[in-house]
Amino acid sequence: MKQNLDSLAWVITALYSVVSVVFIVPGYLLWMGKVPPNSVTGFRTAKTLADPNLWYRVNSQMGREFVFLGVVILVTTLGLHFWITRERPLVTVVIIMAIILAGTTYSLISGFSEINK
Repeated sequence: MKQNLDSLAWVITALYSVVSVVFIVPGYLLWMGKVPPNSVTGFRTAKTLADPNLWYRVNSQMGREFVFLGVVILVTTLGLHFWITRERPLVTVVIIMAIILAGTTYSLISGFSEINK
């Protein structure tokens, strides 16, 4: 049983480490203004797609927030691996998912707030 929990702990840690990179890399590209208006990635609304200046302003802010969120996910994942994950992997999953939900919700709200300035 202990071996199964250790294996599951490493899978969870690896999975959420990859998830953190999925936030950091595109977030960095958006933050640096490397992603032009498109229909695939970024904060895509009719207003941001119609106005390149608004697109870059909103996506730069959101990208910065996503980089921060990715770093928080990575640090939390690695910290929890040695503290909780090996004994209670489900607790780690709940904590990281709560961080992801809170962070993406915050970014969504701040993105719409920036659009409506």
